Amino acid sequence: MISEIYNFLKTPESEKGKPFRFGKFFITAALTAAVGCNLVYGGVIAKDYFNKTAPVQTARITPAILDKRRYNAELRADCKDETERIENTRKRLLTLESRTQRAPETPESREYIPELELIRQVEGFSSTAYKCQAGVDTIGYGHVILPEEKFNAITEEEAERILEADTKIARDAITKYVRVPLTQNQHSALTSFVYNVGERRFRESTMLKKLNSGDYEGAASEFSKWNKVKKNGKKIPSQGLTSRRRIEANLFIEN
Repeated sequence: MISEIYNFLKTPESEKGKPFRFGKFFITAALTAAVGCNLVYGGVIAKDYFNKTAPVQTARITPAILDKRRYNAELRADCKDETERIENTRKRLLTLESRTQRAPETPESREYIPELELIRQVEGFSSTAYKCQAGVDTIGYGHVILPEEKFNAITEEEAERILEADTKIARDAITKYVRVPLTQNQHSALTSFVYNVGERRFRESTMLKKLNSGDYEGAASEFSKWNKVKKNGKKIPSQGLTSRRRIEANLFIEN
Protein backbone atom coordinates (compact mmCIF):
# COMPACT_ATOMS: atom_id res chain seq x y z
CA MET A 1 0.00 0.00 0.00
CA ILE A 2 2.87 2.35 0.75
CA SER A 3 4.35 1.71 -2.74
CA GLU A 4 0.98 2.55 -4.31
CA ILE A 5 0.78 5.84 -2.38
CA TYR A 6 4.38 6.59 -3.42
CA ASN A 7 3.63 5.94 -7.12
CA PHE A 8 0.45 8.03 -6.81
CA LEU A 9 2.40 10.99 -5.45
CA LYS A 10 5.05 10.66 -8.24
CA THR A 11 2.45 10.72 -11.01
CA PRO A 12 2.55 14.11 -12.76
CA GLU A 13 -0.45 16.29 -11.98
CA SER A 14 -1.09 16.91 -15.67
CA GLU A 15 -2.00 13.24 -16.11
CA LYS A 16 -4.50 13.05 -13.20
CA GLY A 17 -6.28 16.37 -13.31
CA LYS A 18 -7.92 18.32 -10.46
CA PRO A 19 -9.04 15.34 -8.30
CA PHE A 20 -5.49 14.17 -8.20
CA ARG A 21 -4.31 17.49 -6.72
CA PHE A 22 -6.86 17.24 -3.87
CA GLY A 23 -5.92 13.65 -3.16
CA LYS A 24 -2.23 14.48 -3.11
CA PHE A 25 -2.91 17.35 -0.69
CA PHE A 26 -4.85 15.17 1.78
CA ILE A 27 -2.30 12.34 1.69
CA THR A 28 0.55 14.80 2.31
CA ALA A 29 -1.34 16.35 5.25
CA ALA A 30 -2.01 12.90 6.76
CA LEU A 31 1.63 11.86 6.50
CA THR A 32 2.76 15.17 8.07
CA ALA A 33 0.36 14.71 11.00
CA ALA A 34 1.57 11.15 11.56
CA VAL A 35 5.18 12.23 11.63
CA GLY A 36 4.36 15.09 14.06
CA CYS A 37 2.55 12.75 16.46
CA ASN A 38 5.50 10.38 16.48
CA LEU A 39 7.87 13.24 17.29
CA VAL A 40 5.67 14.48 20.19
CA TYR A 41 5.23 10.97 21.61
CA GLY A 42 8.97 10.37 21.35
CA GLY A 43 9.64 13.65 23.18
CA VAL A 44 7.32 12.67 26.06
CA ILE A 45 9.02 9.28 26.43
CA ALA A 46 12.46 10.91 26.41
CA LYS A 47 11.43 13.48 29.04
CA ASP A 48 9.97 10.78 31.28
CA TYR A 49 13.14 8.70 30.91
CA PHE A 50 15.47 11.56 31.83
CA ASN A 51 13.28 12.58 34.77
CA LYS A 52 13.50 9.06 36.18
CA THR A 53 17.22 8.63 35.63
CA ALA A 54 18.32 12.13 36.68
CA PRO A 55 20.03 12.22 40.10
CA VAL A 56 17.91 13.57 42.97
CA GLN A 57 19.16 16.91 44.23
CA THR A 58 19.13 17.03 48.05
CA ALA A 59 19.19 20.31 49.95
CA ARG A 60 22.28 20.93 52.01
CA ILE A 61 21.49 21.41 55.70
CA THR A 62 23.68 24.23 56.93
CA PRO A 63 24.24 25.30 60.55
CA ALA A 64 22.02 28.32 59.89
CA ILE A 65 19.14 26.02 58.84
CA LEU A 66 19.64 23.89 61.96
CA ASP A 67 19.59 27.00 64.16
CA LYS A 68 16.39 28.16 62.51
CA ARG A 69 14.79 24.74 63.04
CA ARG A 70 15.76 24.77 66.72
CA TYR A 71 14.35 28.28 67.07
CA ASN A 72 11.08 27.25 65.42
CA ALA A 73 10.83 24.20 67.71
CA GLU A 74 11.38 26.37 70.80
CA LEU A 75 8.85 28.88 69.52
CA ARG A 76 6.26 26.14 69.02
CA ALA A 77 6.91 24.88 72.58
CA ASP A 78 6.45 28.41 73.99
CA CYS A 79 3.23 28.84 72.04
CA LYS A 80 2.00 25.48 73.33
CA ASP A 81 2.71 26.50 76.93
CA GLU A 82 0.93 29.83 76.44
CA THR A 83 -2.06 28.11 74.82
CA GLU A 84 -2.20 25.65 77.71
CA ARG A 85 -2.10 28.50 80.25
CA ILE A 86 -4.94 30.34 78.49
CA GLU A 87 -7.03 27.16 78.28
CA ASN A 88 -6.49 26.42 81.97
CA THR A 89 -7.54 29.97 82.84
CA ARG A 90 -10.67 29.59 80.72
CA LYS A 91 -11.57 26.32 82.48
CA ARG A 92 -11.00 27.92 85.89
CA LEU A 93 -13.21 30.92 85.08
CA LEU A 94 -15.98 28.70 83.71
CA THR A 95 -15.91 26.57 86.85
CA LEU A 96 -16.02 29.64 89.06
CA GLU A 97 -18.92 31.07 87.09
CA SER A 98 -20.92 27.86 87.43
CA ARG A 99 -20.52 27.91 91.20
CA THR A 100 -21.36 31.54 91.96
CA GLN A 101 -25.00 30.74 92.80
CA ARG A 102 -24.16 28.14 95.45
CA ALA A 103 -25.18 28.67 99.04
CA PRO A 104 -22.34 29.82 101.34
CA GLU A 105 -20.24 26.93 102.57
CA THR A 106 -18.79 26.62 106.06
CA PRO A 107 -15.96 24.33 107.24
CA GLU A 108 -18.58 22.27 109.08
CA SER A 109 -20.95 21.85 106.11
CA ARG A 110 -18.55 21.32 103.21
CA GLU A 111 -18.01 17.86 101.78
CA TYR A 112 -14.84 16.06 102.84
CA ILE A 113 -12.56 15.67 99.82
CA PRO A 114 -9.11 14.26 100.70
CA GLU A 115 -7.07 16.28 98.18
CA LEU A 116 -8.75 19.53 99.17
CA GLU A 117 -8.12 18.86 102.86
CA LEU A 118 -4.48 18.09 102.09
CA ILE A 119 -4.02 21.31 100.12
CA ARG A 120 -5.75 23.37 102.80
CA GLN A 121 -3.40 21.83 105.34
CA VAL A 122 -0.14 22.46 103.45
CA GLU A 123 -1.06 25.81 101.88
CA GLY A 124 -2.99 27.58 104.62
CA PHE A 125 -5.46 30.39 103.93
CA SER A 126 -4.68 34.04 103.22
CA SER A 127 -7.42 36.57 102.47
CA THR A 128 -4.92 39.02 100.95
CA ALA A 129 -2.25 38.65 98.29
CA TYR A 130 1.28 37.74 99.33
CA LYS A 131 4.56 36.62 97.77
CA CYS A 132 5.21 32.91 98.01
CA GLN A 133 8.71 31.47 98.52
CA ALA A 134 9.31 31.65 94.77
CA GLY A 135 8.36 35.35 94.75
CA VAL A 136 5.03 34.81 92.96
CA ASP A 137 1.85 36.72 93.88
CA THR A 138 -0.48 34.29 95.66
CA ILE A 139 -3.80 34.42 97.48
CA GLY A 140 -6.33 32.11 99.14
CA TYR A 141 -5.13 28.51 99.40
CA GLY A 142 -1.95 28.95 97.38
CA HIS A 143 -3.68 30.26 94.24
CA VAL A 144 -1.18 31.89 91.87
CA ILE A 145 -2.64 35.21 90.72
CA LEU A 146 -2.65 35.38 86.92
CA PRO A 147 -1.98 38.65 85.03
CA GLU A 148 -5.66 38.97 84.06
CA GLU A 149 -6.85 38.48 87.65
CA LYS A 150 -7.26 41.35 90.12
CA PHE A 151 -7.57 40.54 93.82
CA ASN A 152 -7.44 42.95 96.76
CA ALA A 153 -8.96 40.65 99.34
CA ILE A 154 -11.13 37.53 99.25
CA THR A 155 -13.30 35.66 101.70
CA GLU A 156 -12.78 32.03 102.67
CA GLU A 157 -15.85 31.13 100.61
CA GLU A 158 -14.30 32.72 97.51
CA ALA A 159 -11.02 30.97 98.24
CA GLU A 160 -12.86 27.64 98.36
CA ARG A 161 -14.39 28.22 94.93
CA ILE A 162 -10.98 29.12 93.48
CA LEU A 163 -9.42 26.05 95.14
CA GLU A 164 -12.02 23.73 93.64
CA ALA A 165 -11.52 25.25 90.18
CA ASP A 166 -7.72 24.91 90.45
CA THR A 167 -7.84 21.33 91.72
CA LYS A 168 -10.23 20.40 88.89
CA ILE A 169 -7.46 21.33 86.45
CA ALA A 170 -5.03 19.15 88.43
CA ARG A 171 -7.48 16.21 88.52
CA ASP A 172 -8.13 16.53 84.78
CA ALA A 173 -4.36 16.40 84.14
CA ILE A 174 -4.07 13.20 86.20
CA THR A 175 -6.95 11.62 84.28
CA LYS A 176 -5.35 12.65 81.00
CA TYR A 177 -1.76 11.52 81.58
CA VAL A 178 -1.80 8.67 84.14
CA ARG A 179 -2.25 5.27 82.50
CA VAL A 180 -2.28 2.99 85.57
CA PRO A 181 -4.85 2.43 88.36
CA LEU A 182 -4.64 4.72 91.40
CA THR A 183 -5.96 4.40 94.93
CA GLN A 184 -7.78 7.34 96.49
CA ASN A 185 -4.69 8.23 98.53
CA GLN A 186 -2.44 8.13 95.46
CA HIS A 187 -4.87 10.30 93.52
CA SER A 188 -5.07 12.82 96.38
CA ALA A 189 -1.27 13.00 96.72
CA LEU A 190 -0.87 13.54 92.97
CA THR A 191 -3.61 16.21 92.94
CA SER A 192 -1.76 18.18 95.62
CA PHE A 193 1.50 17.73 93.69
CA VAL A 194 0.10 18.83 90.30
CA TYR A 195 -1.74 21.72 91.95
CA ASN A 196 1.65 22.94 93.19
CA VAL A 197 4.01 22.28 90.25
CA GLY A 198 1.58 22.67 87.33
CA GLU A 199 0.34 20.42 84.53
CA ARG A 200 3.30 20.90 82.16
CA ARG A 201 5.97 19.97 84.71
CA PHE A 202 3.97 16.92 85.76
CA ARG A 203 3.53 15.84 82.14
CA GLU A 204 7.30 16.00 81.54
CA SER A 205 8.33 14.54 84.92
CA THR A 206 10.24 11.34 85.65
CA MET A 207 7.57 10.65 88.28
CA LEU A 208 4.92 10.24 85.58
CA LYS A 209 7.17 8.01 83.46
CA LYS A 210 7.87 5.70 86.40
CA LEU A 211 4.23 5.68 87.40
CA ASN A 212 3.00 4.76 83.92
CA SER A 213 5.57 1.95 83.79
CA GLY A 214 4.02 0.47 86.94
CA ASP A 215 6.87 1.52 89.26
CA TYR A 216 4.79 2.95 92.11
CA GLU A 217 7.67 2.94 94.60
CA GLY A 218 9.91 4.72 92.11
CA ALA A 219 7.22 7.33 91.52
CA ALA A 220 6.87 7.87 95.28
CA SER A 221 10.62 8.48 95.56
CA GLU A 222 10.34 11.33 93.05
CA PHE A 223 8.27 13.55 95.37
CA SER A 224 11.29 14.53 97.48
CA LYS A 225 13.15 15.86 94.41
CA TRP A 226 10.60 18.65 93.95
CA ASN A 227 11.52 20.65 97.07
CA LYS A 228 13.43 23.59 95.60
CA VAL A 229 12.59 27.19 94.80
CA LYS A 230 14.50 29.63 92.62
CA LYS A 231 16.08 32.63 94.33
CA ASN A 232 18.55 34.99 92.68
CA GLY A 233 18.81 32.62 89.73
CA LYS A 234 19.67 29.59 91.89
CA LYS A 235 17.54 26.67 93.05
CA ILE A 236 17.70 26.12 96.79
CA PRO A 237 15.84 23.64 99.04
CA SER A 238 12.74 24.96 100.76
CA GLN A 239 11.81 23.74 104.20
CA GLY A 240 8.11 24.22 103.48
CA LEU A 241 8.26 22.27 100.20
CA THR A 242 10.37 19.55 101.81
CA SER A 243 7.69 19.06 104.45
CA ARG A 244 4.91 19.14 101.84
CA ARG A 245 6.60 16.55 99.63
CA ARG A 246 7.09 14.26 102.62
CA ILE A 247 3.36 14.44 103.41
CA GLU A 248 2.42 13.78 99.77
CA ALA A 249 4.84 10.85 99.44
CA ASN A 250 3.63 9.25 102.70
CA LEU A 251 0.03 9.59 101.54
CA PHE A 252 0.91 8.13 98.14
CA ILE A 253 2.38 4.92 99.58
CA GLU A 254 -0.20 4.59 102.35
CA ASN A 255 -2.66 1.71 101.91
